[in-house]
Amino acid sequence: MMEVTKSLTLKLDKIAVPMAQGDRSPVALRIAFDLAQRFGSEVTAFTVKEESREITWSDKVKMVTRAFQEGKERGIKVVPRVRTSGSAKEGIVEEINSHSYDLVLIASQKRSPLSTALFGSISDYVIKNSNTITAAVSTHGNNYPYKRILVPVSEGLNTRVSVLFGLYLKLVSGSSILLADMRRFDKKRTHGFQSLFEHMEQVYERFGPEVSVTRGGLETNLRNEVHRMIEDTGSDCVVLGVRPDRYGRIRVKAELKSVVKESQVDTILIKR
Repeated sequence: MMEVTKSLTLKLDKIAVPMAQGDRSPVALRIAFDLAQRFGSEVTAFTVKEESREITWSDKVKMVTRAFQEGKERGIKVVPRVRTSGSAKEGIVEEINSHSYDLVLIASQKRSPLSTALFGSISDYVIKNSNTITAAVSTHGNNYPYKRILVPVSEGLNTRVSVLFGLYLKLVSGSSILLADMRRFDKKRTHGFQSLFEHMEQVYERFGPEVSVTRGGLETNLRNEVHRMIEDTGSDCVVLGVRPDRYGRIRVKAELKSVVKESQVDTILIKR
């Protein structure tokens, strides 16, 4: 097997989904269930009761119990968990960092382009402080399961882990996926995605024929190119990625931030 085949593997034995009131968490849970059903994963559905809040313990228990019952109906092992903490964001990170989860799927809400935050304060905090692969799922309507996933392949917008997550999501949602080669916009090219495009036959073999590749470059900048491609292809989900710098800090580049905030489709940002 060539090295690219070995790298096309994402461990998914244990998936965690932080649950909260509202209509966003169920989308993250559905994605987790679909991944679990395909790859035999265990899902932990947990929620945090803030010590200073009035929300009763029983409300929290109902939330994770519902997730447990839904998983049971699909033959998925779901571990329901409620923990208390001084704040929701701290409790989520405490849960993530005290267990050996392979993937965390957290529902998020986009902030306006004028806000300095990328998502809400909770998701931003979790992305910056979790010690495992974390996917922030920002929904725009009820688009899941997706029909057309766009993965802009650029050092400024993605990582190999996030591209791989997009391919896994393609498998479980029954969608098609477009890998858009946008490396021409990178100021500093690295080897990161070279082997991927050089061995696409292995990608087709592993992930099916509904994988297509195109080369971006009609627009003058990366942000405009992604927005144009979303519209032209009718994509209903964009998968992006970010990695810590050499000091362990998460710095979101302006192009990535604008794509997340301005896209009128679902975005999934994976922090490796």
